[in-house]
Amino acid sequence: MKPIAKYSALAAALALAVAAVAAVVLVAVVDTEFIKAEAAKAVRERTGRELTFAGDVRLSFFPWLGVDMGGVALSNAPGFGDEPMIEAREIAVKVKLLPLLSGRVQVGDVVLDGLAVRLGRDASGRGNLDDILARSAPGKGAARGGGQAAEAPEAASPADALDALVIGSLRVSGATLTWDDRQSGARYAVNGLDLSTGSLASGQPVDLTLRAALAAVPGPDATPLDATLDLGARLAPGPDFTTLAVQGLKLALEARGETLPGGAARATLAGDLLADLNADTLDLHPLTLTAADLTARVEGRVTRLRTAPALDAALTLDAFDPRALLAALGLDAPATADPKALTRAALATRVQAAADALALADLRLTVDDTDLTGQASVRNFQRPILRFALAATALDADRYMPAASATAKAPAGAGQGGAGGAKAPAPPAPAGDGGSGLPTEQLRALDVDGTLDVTALTVSNVRLSDVHVTVTAKDGVLRISPLSAGLYGGLLKAGLTADVRGQEPKTSLDLGLAGMALGGLLADLAGQDKVTGTTALDLTLAATGSQWKPMLRSLAGKGSFALTDGAFKGVQIIPEAVRAQAAASDPQRRVEKAARQQRFKDISATFAIAKGVLTTGDTTLSADNLKGRGKGAVDLAAGTIDYRAVVDVTAVPRIPFTVRGALTDPTVSLDTAEFVRGLAEGVLGLPGKAGQGVLDTGKGALEGLGSGLRNLLGGGRNSKEGQQ
Repeated sequence: MKPIAKYSALAAALALAVAAVAAVVLVAVVDTEFIKAEAAKAVRERTGRELTFAGDVRLSFFPWLGVDMGGVALSNAPGFGDEPMIEAREIAVKVKLLPLLSGRVQVGDVVLDGLAVRLGRDASGRGNLDDILARSAPGKGAARGGGQAAEAPEAASPADALDALVIGSLRVSGATLTWDDRQSGARYAVNGLDLSTGSLASGQPVDLTLRAALAAVPGPDATPLDATLDLGARLAPGPDFTTLAVQGLKLALEARGETLPGGAARATLAGDLLADLNADTLDLHPLTLTAADLTARVEGRVTRLRTAPALDAALTLDAFDPRALLAALGLDAPATADPKALTRAALATRVQAAADALALADLRLTVDDTDLTGQASVRNFQRPILRFALAATALDADRYMPAASATAKAPAGAGQGGAGGAKAPAPPAPAGDGGSGLPTEQLRALDVDGTLDVTALTVSNVRLSDVHVTVTAKDGVLRISPLSAGLYGGLLKAGLTADVRGQEPKTSLDLGLAGMALGGLLADLAGQDKVTGTTALDLTLAATGSQWKPMLRSLAGKGSFALTDGAFKGVQIIPEAVRAQAAASDPQRRVEKAARQQRFKDISATFAIAKGVLTTGDTTLSADNLKGRGKGAVDLAAGTIDYRAVVDVTAVPRIPFTVRGALTDPTVSLDTAEFVRGLAEGVLGLPGKAGQGVLDTGKGALEGLGSGLRNLLGGGRNSKEGQQ
């Protein structure tokens, strides 16, 4: 060995020996009671509180400079009881001696056992930490005595201090943190907190685990809530601690309480996070949340983290059962007409959210058999501004109607040509003056601009296709225009405007319908296709008022109606008994031509509406063996009809009749004397004053016609006015 190396080794060994001897001497001669007294004095001067030591203070000097003490407590503020505000069973800290000579701080394991921190405030709102905070406020720590304070030496930067700091590990066990708010009666506690880390060094990742029990009583009459928290992650700080990555985050929370669904709940959160203090951002890479059989994933960024957080992220919800989710949350699922409705849902979208705005882009929502795509946004939650452009596949809305009021479906086979099926529900009675009407205040507040397209839509068992709706609302004017849809082979076009800017709201409707198969509509809507034919309708309406009944009384407009190449079903004008008797005296076989006159070529009418009363004077019907004309009025507000018509049937005299009464149950009245006289002369070739047998036969014909008309019009009676 070279001399210089030999002497260097001897010097190092001698230094270690001297240091060891010095450590032994220091341990022997240092007065720990003096240290405790000085520490208590310093704490008293700075905080006004008492620092007490229930155990010994053990010192070590080589190779670690350390302190280990037990039973340390800091007294509470006056009025907050005898329990210390802060206490610990054991505190142990060690610093390696030799690295200090080169300016490096190498700390061993930091142990904190049995820590208890008790914070709170009294009934007046005074906190037990307020006095300490007041003493540490700016100006309170000025140097005592006169004279100008000496200029302090320039301190090292925090980054330099952290670079030189290494901690072996941090272990906190059995810690308790409480907040007792005597002003509100709330109490919160963290019990049994255990925290452990790996080695802590600047710029180096550290593993972290934390477990704790949580207890909350939000108020004096509130139900307690208990929970357990289990956290694991790796923390990776960046240079100068300007970034912090949380890797492999695993957080599990289990809560128990009477207010929770089923008395318990569990949620987990997993993923990676990256906080950038310079950019003021938080990146999510991604986060997965599971709770109550629901799994959500979010990946994106939070900007303006410290000032006005805003989220821009991709959000997905894995397929789940909404009914099962509601049950898990202790909520009742809606009683829908289809018990299998609301059993599957999923979501994927791009979310942009801020304190007062929410936008969904690239939306893909699935509910049962319906897919909804598009985008939607809302700004200013206090007075929402709504924008959307959405498209949906086939939707059967009847599945989601309340079970008790769901419209009955037409049975299989009740389509074109079928007469049987479910009875149509009775139309609702007209609303009274005080009934609900236009929600004027809500309409004035609307700011909406959006479109909705639906491939196929079923509502009240009516089937529509290629539905397109545009909705705009601004400054008290709502427009639903255009609205278009395919309807049983035809095309429906409509536009609705509601203007609520003035004291009296104004509403208008334009509707056009062409090429619709009426039989298919009636079969689905009422379960019976009593009338078939191709339908056309043009309608223009306007009304004022906010309640339905006054709106009906103010209704004005005009329109036209046409039904071509169709048939009345179930109308038997001449019964079999009459046909048989007439056929014997009818060599021209006119009775056979008149039997069951169901087919027609055209039914048309134009009408006008004023003050809620619809009037028509040119209703016409034409067919091979049947012609008719009529006129009358319908009072829409009162729900009544007064209509007169004359029907000419081949081989049967003219049939004059009236339809009067309630729209839901009108009375059909015929001039029976004229009908019997015409029947006797025209069909049987007998004089007008026929015998009683002919009259009885005529009455049978009336019964057949009346029955057919009631079946067609939905009436419940057939008046015998004028029968002779």
